[in-house]
Order: sequence, then C-alpha cells, then structure tokens
Amino acid sequence: MVKLKLYINKLMTWFDYVYYRTCKAYIKRNEPVYYWIYATSIVSFTQIFYLIIIPFMIEETFIEGVFPQYAFNIVSTIVLLIIWRLNFKRYKSITYAKLKMRWKNETPQIRRKRGWLVLLFILSSVLLPVLYGFIKHNILEGKSFFGN
Repeated sequence: MVKLKLYINKLMTWFDYVYYRTCKAYIKRNEPVYYWIYATSIVSFTQIFYLIIIPFMIEETFIEGVFPQYAFNIVSTIVLLIIWRLNFKRYKSITYAKLKMRWKNETPQIRRKRGWLVLLFILSSVLLPVLYGFIKHNILEGKSFFGN
C-alpha cells in the first residue's frame, strides 16, 4: 500500500510538471489569460489516452470483440469528463505560480531534458493510437493505406 501511494505521488508530480511546462509554453506564446484551461486540457487528454487507449489496444489485439464499440465510447467519454473535472479542481488549487516556485531552481540542462520528456509524453499519447491503427489496418488486416 505504501508503494502504491509513493507511485501515485510520483505520477501526480509528473502530471504537475507537464501542467507547469504546458502553462509556461502558453504564457510564452502570449496566451496569458486562458493558459491554465489549455494546460489542463492537455494533461487531461494525455491521461485519458494512457488510461483508455492502451487498455483498448490490448483488448483489440488479444481479446477482440468482448466489448461493443458503443460501450467503449460511453465509458471513455464518462472517464474523460471525470478526469477533466478532477484536473480543473486540482489545478485551481495548485496554481502555476505555486508550481513555478517548486521548480524555480531547475538547472537549464535538467529543464531541457525534462522539456523533451514532456514533449515526447504528449506526442506519444497522440501518436501511439495512430501508429496502432496504421499497424492494425495495414499489417494485421493486410489492407493498403492507399486503397490498392
């Protein structure tokens, strides 16, 4: 139980860092008013992709056809709304200013490394399902992407 709490704490710290760096990027790009909405949305979507899409890909690959598509759509929409609401509540209390104070002593090398990890994390949450669909459609089902 203690290990689980420690793991969840590290995971939430990672999502806080993703939120912080996303806020920082939007503020840098002259979006000073609604930056927190965009950052919360990005954190929520990455969480939903990792919480829903990966189990869906496992189900599709190994135990195909157990859950109907409409059930998956309903469950994923409900989970997305719950995660989004929890993140909005969380990042209303843990503001960008608090997170900025938390990571203000970050060295440029560590900041650069973590920035690449954040970018990779966000991109992989989108590219993983796309890559899975491409592989499933073209390789596993033997269809051509171009229709030939």
